[in-house]
Amino acid sequence: MKRVLLWLFILFLTQTGFGQQGGIPDSVRNTLDTVYYYDQQYRSQLESYVSLYGWGSKELSQLLNNMEMADSVNIKVVSSVLDQYGWLGPNEVGENGSLALFLVIQHAKVDVQEKYLPLLQKAVRERKAKPSQMAMLEDRVLLYHGKRQVYGTQVALNMKTNQYYVLPMMDPKYLDLRRRAVGLPPMAEYLATWKLEWNVEKYMEELPGILLLHPEIKE
Repeated sequence: MKRVLLWLFILFLTQTGFGQQGGIPDSVRNTLDTVYYYDQQYRSQLESYVSLYGWGSKELSQLLNNMEMADSVNIKVVSSVLDQYGWLGPNEVGENGSLALFLVIQHAKVDVQEKYLPLLQKAVRERKAKPSQMAMLEDRVLLYHGKRQVYGTQVALNMKTNQYYVLPMMDPKYLDLRRRAVGLPPMAEYLATWKLEWNVEKYMEELPGILLLHPEIKE
């Protein structure tokens, strides 16, 4: 699998791409479609692997290794695309191709996220990317720097209770207004995908306990 991805990266760097769409070589679109596939291939299996084999199993460990390997190559490809062409929208590289840019950056380390966040923000202003994508990346960067998230997009697993919970956020009372402004669904609808219920009053009561789990979050 790693050889396939490395070959893909080399091909992208060397291929001129005779077919053109909107000034972008067809090779870029084809490459990003493949990046999207490998980004999702292993993540789509995570829940079933945890359910079948459990945390700490060799099966899950192998899956995570494969995912990390794919991510390491994907970020090289996506960085090259972004550095050469800027943020590409669906009209330029298709829905999956454009989504691949966001997914790979979102799954990258924080230094990479911070590098390309301004590019994503610019793409949102130019309507090449969705405000919801920008919101998710902004939340990740804020939490890394010890600040509360704004849009409530980031959820964590309590390993002791095996329960998911929403990471600390600012002003939960007006969360849905902020989410609506960037095209995110209501929090109750979003958390239903995690099999969680949303009750803002209950969350505010639980927030001090959640903050104890994350002493790095200071504001």
